[in-house]
Amino acid sequence: MKVSKFVYYYYRFLLKKYESWKFIIFLFFSLFVFGYLVKVETNNTSRYGLISKIPYEIVNIPTTIKTIFSENNRYPIIAKKLTEYENLNKINYEKLSSYDEGILVLSRFDGNIKKNVFEIYNIRNFKLLKKVTFDKKSIFTDNLTEKNKDSFDFKRVRTFHPYITDNGSIVFHINNSQLFEIDFCGNLLNYTSSDLEFHHSIETSYDEKFFWVPIYYDQNNLPNNLKINLPNEMKDNKFKFNGIAKLDKNLNVIYLKSIYEILSENRIIGENFFLRSDFDHLNDIEIAKFDGDYFQKNDLFLSLRDTSQIIHFRPSTNEVVRVIMGPFSYQHDVDIISNTEISILNNNHIPRGIKYSELIIYDLKDSTFKKIHNDTLKDINFFTFTEGLSDHLGNYHFMLEETNQGRLLILNDKGEVDLQYVNLSDSNQKFLLTWSRIISDKNKVFKIKKKINEVKCLK
Repeated sequence: MKVSKFVYYYYRFLLKKYESWKFIIFLFFSLFVFGYLVKVETNNTSRYGLISKIPYEIVNIPTTIKTIFSENNRYPIIAKKLTEYENLNKINYEKLSSYDEGILVLSRFDGNIKKNVFEIYNIRNFKLLKKVTFDKKSIFTDNLTEKNKDSFDFKRVRTFHPYITDNGSIVFHINNSQLFEIDFCGNLLNYTSSDLEFHHSIETSYDEKFFWVPIYYDQNNLPNNLKINLPNEMKDNKFKFNGIAKLDKNLNVIYLKSIYEILSENRIIGENFFLRSDFDHLNDIEIAKFDGDYFQKNDLFLSLRDTSQIIHFRPSTNEVVRVIMGPFSYQHDVDIISNTEISILNNNHIPRGIKYSELIIYDLKDSTFKKIHNDTLKDINFFTFTEGLSDHLGNYHFMLEETNQGRLLILNDKGEVDLQYVNLSDSNQKFLLTWSRIISDKNKVFKIKKKINEVKCLK
């Protein structure tokens, strides 16, 4: 039936007079149909076209109005207020001085100069060693692919998870974009040439010869075995599936594999995989840089957000070694912290009566979980609804980034806060962080400091 005929008969039906019980039945039926159509559109399966699109847009009218008049729409890099805490930078210099040599690569939006910046700090005294800025218009306008240019918004651009190489370059992306490489003076050195969209974490192999980064597939570049199994209602709509990409140090892609392929080839694909777009949302790839008791060098730990799973995957044999599920939801960031343990940043995105995010240790030996520094995280109202990350500094010392709220913490092994950094402007406005990083390898730290001292940038 055409939409015009449907509307005609619908309104003709409405204009008739009915007994009250018939009207109530009709009302409940209408609400059921309305809700069903909204759900169809929400799951990105627009099988009914305009019929489902209109109810979806009606439901979203309050959200649209709120967005138009919100402060975040006027200046979208502003941090959210999810919990209450003191907007103060706190530094325990005495405690930090006892830490091993290391550097913090702070990725943030600087509200004073209105730019994305990378700042390199000495962990032991929180001294700023280098501040890297760049002209995003000159870099991105000329070098983004046509697909990325269509969705690019300079107001909302964020620079994610900068990785500093031994030669002093910085590799990053702007989420759902190519990878870019700049020097310490902000000059563009290299970028990926393919249409692949990279997102979330950037990690390297133990010898820094390879990068591993999550990617998005869409209908234009799907692997064949995923394409042939795609439900009909998803084939003509915008959707995304996730995968992993391995690149050499020159940012050439040398290996691609979708999450669908990893799971289906290991016979653990779930019936809900095609429930909606981005159901296999991948937010971190942790690379094993040494042989442990329960993992091998170059194994990968993949963090799947929406299914609240960690997949231990061995690319060398195409084997899923184990699937980890437990007391965490919508987690971000998994890190190998010993021969037998990994840490998991548990966002606690799904309400379970817990109003703060957690740090969880999983023991690969006996498959047990334990929460650490929980009292501290609760006391300081640590909560990031989405995003967030953690880096292990050794001996249960952790850097935690509360991305949504623009706060970064360093906790010692007793759970004490040795550093609290809040991304405030001079006008006391709080801005987002964008995936910072700890570098603790002594040789690498030495090389980076040496490079910083050698670089002379033209103003």
